Amino acid sequence: MQWFSVISLITLSFAMIGCNTVTSYGRPVDVVHVDGVTYYTGKWNIPQYVKPDPSYETLLYYGLKVKSGERRTSKYSVSPSSTPRPLVFDLNNSPALVNEMETSSILSYLYYDSGVVRYRERSPEDRFGKLLRENETYHSNSMGKSLVSYVVGHAICEGYIDGLDSTLSDWPLMSDTIYADQKLIDLLNMAGRDSHVVDDTKGMKATGRWYNTTPLKDLAANELKGTQPKGPKVWHYNGLLTNVAMNYAIYKSGGEFENLLYRIFNQKVGVANEVYFNKLSYDEGWYQFHATPEDYLRIAIAIMEDWQNNTCVGKYLKELDARRIQVDQRRRPNLPEFKIPRSYGGQFYLNYKGMSDRDVLGLSGYGSQNILIDMDKSRIVVLNTIHTNFDWKKFVFDVIRDGEIID
Repeated sequence: MQWFSVISLITLSFAMIGCNTVTSYGRPVDVVHVDGVTYYTGKWNIPQYVKPDPSYETLLYYGLKVKSGERRTSKYSVSPSSTPRPLVFDLNNSPALVNEMETSSILSYLYYDSGVVRYRERSPEDRFGKLLRENETYHSNSMGKSLVSYVVGHAICEGYIDGLDSTLSDWPLMSDTIYADQKLIDLLNMAGRDSHVVDDTKGMKATGRWYNTTPLKDLAANELKGTQPKGPKVWHYNGLLTNVAMNYAIYKSGGEFENLLYRIFNQKVGVANEVYFNKLSYDEGWYQFHATPEDYLRIAIAIMEDWQNNTCVGKYLKELDARRIQVDQRRRPNLPEFKIPRSYGGQFYLNYKGMSDRDVLGLSGYGSQNILIDMDKSRIVVLNTIHTNFDWKKFVFDVIRDGEIID
C-alpha cells in the first residue's frame, strides 16, 4: 500500500511541481520529476523506448510497482512437475553481457544452443536482483499471446477444435458480433477486420474501455453487439483478438481447460515452478502469462521440439508459418525489434530479415520481453526486463543469427 500512497501524493502535487515532457517513439509524454524518479503522467508503466533513458530510481520504482500488482488469486494455474525438464549448463563468459546487466534494465538473460545453456546472467542484487529472485515468476506481457496460440494448437490436436479454418459460429457468446463467423486463423493472424472497433493502445473505440480488464461477456453485450467485419484481411494488432481466441479454446474444451494446460505445461514441458494465465473473470482467461525465466526456456524448448519432430502441434506451428501475413511496416516504429520481423503468423513473429532462409519464431511483449527460437540451429534466447533500454539487436537477434555474443 505504501507505493500506491506515494503515487496518490505525487498525483496531488503535480500542479505545484510542474510538468515537462520526454519522448516515446518520438512523441511527447508528460512527466514529473521527484527525488530522482520520473513519473509518466497517466501511464501505469514506463513508455517503451522513452528518451532520455529512465534513471535507476525510475526503473526500480516502476519495477516494484508492476511486481506489486502481478500476482493474482484469479488464474488458470499449473503446478510444478514432479520431474521437471532438466537444463544443462556449460556457461560462457561475456564481458559485454555482464556490462549490459549492470547498466540496462535486463532482469534475466538465457541463451540456449543445441541442448546446452551457454549464457546465463541475472541483474545484480544491488541493481534489480530483488525484482526477480531465483524461482520467481515474471509476467509475459504480449509474449503470452504466442503461448495462447500454442495452447490453441494443443486444443486442435486433442480434438476440442476442428482446425484453423473453424469459425466461431458455434460459440453463443460471440453471436451477433464481429467475430461470430470469422475463421480462427484470421483471429490468430491479427486479421480480424476490426480496426473500426478496437485499438491496441486506446482500447474499445466506442467507449475507451480496456479489453484486458473487461470480461468478454461484458464487451459482447455492449461494444461488440451488432458489429460487423469491415475492410480487407490485413494485420491489425490488438490483444482483444488473443483473448477471443483463448476463450474460444476454453469454451470448446468444455470444462477441461485446466486439465489441458496441465498436460501441456506440467507433463509435456515439465515446468519446475508454478506457471499460470491470469483471468478476466472467474471463467474467462487473459493472455497474460507468468513463469520463471528457466520455465520460459523449457516452454521454448518444447515448442522447438514440436517443430523439429513434426508432431501434431509442430504441424500446427508450420501451418501458422505457411499462412502468415505481412506486417504493416509503415505503422511500425523504425527500430530493429519491430522492423526486422517482416511477417506474423498465428501470434508469432516470423520471417526475420537477415535470417529469412531459417525458421525463426519470435515472442515479444511490452517492455521488450523476448523469446526468439531458431528451429534450424536449435538456438533460443529468453530475456526478461523492466524496460527497453538495452541493445535488442546485439543480445537477441545477433546471438541467434551468429551463435554467440560478440564482445
